[in-house]
Amino acid sequence: MNYDVYQINFSREEVNQINAGGMKEDYNLYLNTVCFPKVAAILPARHLYKKAGVIEAENLDQVFDIGNIGPDEKITRLGPFHSVSVGDIVVDPDNKAWLVASVGFELVEGWK
Repeated sequence: MNYDVYQINFSREEVNQINAGGMKEDYNLYLNTVCFPKVAAILPARHLYKKAGVIEAENLDQVFDIGNIGPDEKITRLGPFHSVSVGDIVVDPDNKAWLVASVGFELVEGWK
């Protein structure tokens, strides 16, 4: 089964804007989704997420494992892709979105 992985990957230009004091709202959304993951913060931050890849797996736990240790041939990268981490979103074959939480996964209602 294929699972879509959505991640926040700021470009070098966006990082420079953040460091210069711009994009403050986007950076705060980033902190609430990645550093302090909260399902309630995901939808307002939706515009920051991009589909980064597709992982072939049997379940969410396997998506996490493959996204961190491979095998690499189970991952299709669509652009910048970091290891599957807290704050990422995984969309399962039933089109349900899941936040990668500090422990496990939390359902994100209204993602699509």
